[in-house]
Amino acid sequence: MTKRASFAIMLGCLGTMSCAPGGDDGTATDARPDAAGEIPDSDADAGSGEDAAPPDGAEGDAAAEVEDTTAAEDAAAEDAAPAEPVCRYECGADDDCVAVYGVGWVCRDATFAAPRLCLTLCATDDDCRVGAASDPLMICRSGACAMRACTDASECGWVGARADCRGVDWGTMRSCQRTCMTDGDCGYGVPSDALYHCEAGLCAWYCDTDDECFTAFGSRAYGCREPSGVAGATCIRDCATDADCLLGGPSDVLAVCR
Repeated sequence: MTKRASFAIMLGCLGTMSCAPGGDDGTATDARPDAAGEIPDSDADAGSGEDAAPPDGAEGDAAAEVEDTTAAEDAAAEDAAPAEPVCRYECGADDDCVAVYGVGWVCRDATFAAPRLCLTLCATDDDCRVGAASDPLMICRSGACAMRACTDASECGWVGARADCRGVDWGTMRSCQRTCMTDGDCGYGVPSDALYHCEAGLCAWYCDTDDECFTAFGSRAYGCREPSGVAGATCIRDCATDADCLLGGPSDVLAVCR
């Protein structure tokens, strides 16, 4: 599946990505042997000893049952929330998005990631540092700026109060996304509208060529590249209650500590 999503939305989620509630672990099939099957008398006599072999297929069926149970338990563990709560900004229904962003916004699983974005080109790490609080984490990777993993909370003050550096498996995101019928439905009347596309009824923001980035930003300092990063811990906002996640804006209605 082609993975593309609105970068404007992705930026809004950076460091505060939401996670859908844990999944149902009741999907494992019951692989137990058929209880209705009967063993013939001759087989029953032969199987009365300590070393008797199980009925045909029973051994495989039992293994399948263990495998299915293990898979269900693994799936439940993967969907589970982190041991310590963190701030998330997640929608649960279309009305949540309309309340924050207005008509035309819906709540959907944000399982897409834009394959190519207009990124700042670079030769050294210094080329990626513009005086922002997050500069220490910015690095030059394969000729384009990226963000490395954090090492401790002291590098995360730029995400706000109660900042922490922690590895978090966010699972499936639920994010507010704009609906559309044509590419023109996604723009805001600015040059970067050239990067908007209407795909499957939702607005996506990505580039295909360096020339598109130049059209959008008027500078050859940007190039159309696949975004990259360094695997590891992420700067997030720690919390004890939902109130710790409030930023004083309309998106506060999407804030949850879990």
